[in-house]
Amino acid sequence: MPYGDISSVNDSLTFEPNRALRSHAHWRQHPIYMVAYRGNDFNAWLTTLQIDFYGQISDSIIDSWQFDVTPANHTFPMYIHDDICVIAYLNSSSHTILISFSVNSNGTITKSIIDTCTLDPVGGVPNHIMNLGGGYLAISITGAGGPGDIHTLKVETDGSMPLSPTGSLRIEPSRCVYPELYRVDGDIYAFAYEGPGDDGLLKTVNISKFGLIGPAAIDTYEFDPTGPCHDLTICKTNNYFPITYRGPGHDGFIKVLQIDDDGNITKSIFDTYEFDTTSCHNPDSVRLGQGYFLVVYTGTDLDGFAKTFMTDSNGHLNSTTIDTLEFDTVGGADPDLIRYASSGYAVFYTRDAYYGEVKTFTAQEAPEGKVHHEMLTGIGP
Repeated sequence: MPYGDISSVNDSLTFEPNRALRSHAHWRQHPIYMVAYRGNDFNAWLTTLQIDFYGQISDSIIDSWQFDVTPANHTFPMYIHDDICVIAYLNSSSHTILISFSVNSNGTITKSIIDTCTLDPVGGVPNHIMNLGGGYLAISITGAGGPGDIHTLKVETDGSMPLSPTGSLRIEPSRCVYPELYRVDGDIYAFAYEGPGDDGLLKTVNISKFGLIGPAAIDTYEFDPTGPCHDLTICKTNNYFPITYRGPGHDGFIKVLQIDDDGNITKSIFDTYEFDTTSCHNPDSVRLGQGYFLVVYTGTDLDGFAKTFMTDSNGHLNSTTIDTLEFDTVGGADPDLIRYASSGYAVFYTRDAYYGEVKTFTAQEAPEGKVHHEMLTGIGP
């Protein structure tokens, strides 16, 4: 297949036949994957399943656990080490908490919480969790009242955690909606979000492998000063950073920016592309190797779409979509991407009647020196 080409759907599984809202998945260790979601009665659930290197999904789930029997939301799982995993989520008391638990190599869940860390006791909403390595995590949160926070902590080998974060930075004091963290290089991270006036903002920050956060943002750039800039997602291709988001008219937009290895942002847009002129909600993106990247989103009639793009050596998209797959013609809400093999991708989402679905497909990657995606390595992205 040429670089950027997308296959048809390889396999599919309904992992939750009742209700699965805002599903987020993570690699446990191949071939085991886990997905956390808001289920029946809006309680919090975790399910495990298997996806092999060919994209074949197990005929049924392996295990399932209702880890919070009260209403919960914004569930983000992460594999740490050995059998230890965590989930960050908003509980019924409007506290953002992190729980640790264990999932063995066969996908069996030990249905008890090892430890709990309160990330935000007054109503913050988690949006992204990153594995820094060595048990250290970074979590981006919209704090109570709307500011943007980054918290770090260490999960020990037995799953124990501190009662509260060991590192914190209020990186945006005003308004910060659904902030996303992305590793630029080494200890430098990008922090992209919808800010005051619905404008699009990008900041950079230093976070060490031991969870030490710099005292302030390194650099800031308002890449969309008119807005709106909703549901944004960021990835890296070549030395550029495409940011995909829902813009004016609910259309899908991509803007290409550049960040150097020290966290300095070039204060200009290298290219802009309106890739969907009808509808684009909740996009998610990953790189496909040198220059290429993949975006999934909820489009027209709430169907699920996957599209591929390429930035050239000058950061230009040339207003071109390489390939398109409509992976679900009935419903594809809140899609979440993971990489299960070279050029192999799985998308977890909410289908019609609110049940949870996962489908696999191939998106041909270009050669690259290293994989740069958290779902395969457990570190990053």
